[in-house]
Amino acid sequence: MHERILRLNIAGSPVDWLNWEEAVTLQARGMVAWTLGSPCMIVRGGRSRLTGEQSQLTLHSIMAFEGRVY
Repeated sequence: MHERILRLNIAGSPVDWLNWEEAVTLQARGMVAWTLGSPCMIVRGGRSRLTGEQSQLTLHSIMAFEGRVY
């Protein structure tokens, strides 16, 4: 899994390239403002004990983040 995701600031200016792990972390923290491009990867997590449903996050090739991103 060598997908690279283009990180934009909230104004749409390119900031950096992210690997899929960095993008998942920022998305899980609720920092995604908007996305562009087609989905490039689906990352699956664990299953809920209550519902048995598997968690998943969809990553897009271009993602804009709000707030301070390090």
